[in-house]
Amino acid sequence: MTLRCKFNANPMQGVNINWYKDGAKIEFSEARDATFSMDNSQNGFAKLKFTAMPTSTDGKYACSAENNVGKSDIIDIAMLQVVAAPNVHLVFHPEKPVSELQNLNVTLSCEEKYIGHTGEITSTSTAHRRFSNSLMAVKWYLDGELLKHVGRKPECISDKSSYSATGLHCNVDPTKIILVNVRRSFHGKYACKARNQAGWGPTSKAEELKVLYPPSGTKVTHEPSIVLKGNPFKIKCAIENSGYPPVKEVKWYHNGREVPGHGLILANRAAHVASAGNYTCVPYNKAGKDERGGATTNVNIYAKPNFLTRLPLISGIPFSRKKIQLKCTVECHPKCSVSWYKNGEIIGDSSMSKLNELFSQPSTSRDRGHYTILTTDKVNTFTLELAVTTIQMRVR
Repeated sequence: MTLRCKFNANPMQGVNINWYKDGAKIEFSEARDATFSMDNSQNGFAKLKFTAMPTSTDGKYACSAENNVGKSDIIDIAMLQVVAAPNVHLVFHPEKPVSELQNLNVTLSCEEKYIGHTGEITSTSTAHRRFSNSLMAVKWYLDGELLKHVGRKPECISDKSSYSATGLHCNVDPTKIILVNVRRSFHGKYACKARNQAGWGPTSKAEELKVLYPPSGTKVTHEPSIVLKGNPFKIKCAIENSGYPPVKEVKWYHNGREVPGHGLILANRAAHVASAGNYTCVPYNKAGKDERGGATTNVNIYAKPNFLTRLPLISGIPFSRKKIQLKCTVECHPKCSVSWYKNGEIIGDSSMSKLNELFSQPSTSRDRGHYTILTTDKVNTFTLELAVTTIQMRVR
């Protein structure tokens, strides 16, 4: 690009040419992007040659000639407007991650990338409006795929800061799109590129729209499936959809009360009666807790038959006693069956046996013998035999 300044002077030799931009004199040392040369010996022309054409070159240019006699007035001004393919960047409004539960709209703005003196990208509403009016089209991308192409008619294009064209079609701002009622499916990396009279500019750097949403699909299991008293067991929490951001911790509840532990496995080293009940896992993240409030599993603590008190090895009972009664204490869960034997044969008379108690009334010499009790857990089929007790009848 070259600007020419025509002048006439007498004498023509020794004429100095001054160049001005927006009313300010251009000093050669400051004109980093422009150089000029003068040729006033033959045709009275001076040149200002631009070796680069950044948008900052825009402005009003003028020249004046000066010799020993005096200085000429500025009588002509050249308007220079540099049109470059738009260099853009993408901005979200609001800028922070949004939660799916808030049902918010997010505006994507494709703005001119202008590096200020601080080195940061800056923009003003007026400058953006002027930039938007100068565009012919904007393409929007999601994860590298074309999402939308917004074009404008030629009569809508203007370099002014307000819309001068009439018609509803000219009210379309191609630099903005609105994502309505943002959901997790909107999560992704967005980019844009714009076109003006100079052509398409480069695609902006992709910016990630982060949509927060809570976890879902929680399942809780325990192992082993049958938990015995005194043995260890584990409760495991599985999350089908970890949400965003992904779940890092969970809350555990036992029978409605929160218990220590935030991992996906809750371990119990030794089960006891109080360990039984409902265990609930509730995963959560910044968006909230599991949509269904978590998941629950019920743990039953089984106790295999165990005799807490045994029969004495030998019992002596006088003939005069009117009642003979044998007792033992059995611990088991679920409820176990108890069978009584005399001399190896089961006592089938239900009137004589009652779970952990055996009695005979009145007592006779026929009650002498060896008695055995067996208890069976119907679930686990545990069988224990109590030490045999021998009843001897004594005569006074």
